[in-house]
Amino acid sequence: MAKATFYRHYRSKNVVVLAFLSQRDELWTVNQIVAGARSRGTTPTQQLLAILDVFGDWFLREDFEACSFINVILEMGPSHPLGRSGIDYLARIRTTSKPWPKKLASPGRKNSHVPGTSS
Repeated sequence: MAKATFYRHYRSKNVVVLAFLSQRDELWTVNQIVAGARSRGTTPTQQLLAILDVFGDWFLREDFEACSFINVILEMGPSHPLGRSGIDYLARIRTTSKPWPKKLASPGRKNSHVPGTSS
């Protein structure tokens, strides 16, 4: 793509990277992690453990590219707007998976063995 054509469609390279991260979030966080965990397990325990299987399958792929969010943070730095965006997307992954451990916790019982619970 010629530079003039590129800038006709996108105001800056940062806009392209933000669009890429947004698409990666939808494809990876929503379509792979969440959907993969839900399709592999019917209980919160099974779904939480299935996240590990989803990651394991990803790591073993021949086209494994590492994490786009982490790559952007490392390339741009955590204080750059794109780096902060990468940090926000990683937080979204944690937030997305947070309900599963809480569903495993039993009221009135110590759950220190359940990741993501504080009691």
